Amino acid sequence: MNAIWNGVTLGIATIGYLTKRPEGDLSYSASLKKQHSTEKLFLFNAGLDLAYIAGGAYIYETGKTSTRKPERLKGYGQSVMLQGGILLVFDAVVYAIHNRHGQKLNSLTERLQLSATGNGIGVTVGL
Repeated sequence: MNAIWNGVTLGIATIGYLTKRPEGDLSYSASLKKQHSTEKLFLFNAGLDLAYIAGGAYIYETGKTSTRKPERLKGYGQSVMLQGGILLVFDAVVYAIHNRHGQKLNSLTERLQLSATGNGIGVTVGL
């Protein structure tokens, strides 16, 4: 069962990799929006991972009282919980990495100062 789940995960990752298009040059505003949406995506995925774990626990517990192939239900439940746990760790780590990058991106905003003078508009970047 673990091999089947890993095959599904590999298939999803392969489709995502093959259909990914380059972003090109993004404006600062577009970069902030993309950064925020990526972080939200990994948080959403972490929620789905928790649902996998809960579903696996339900299947496992059902196997304890089932009269039809209880060993299979317990094994499936353990497999789903394991897969959900691995995906939860993955999503949490990738979220943390993206969040750290987002904080660096936001710190640049804090150092920008826009000013207007009689000669025009200026942008100052504090170092």
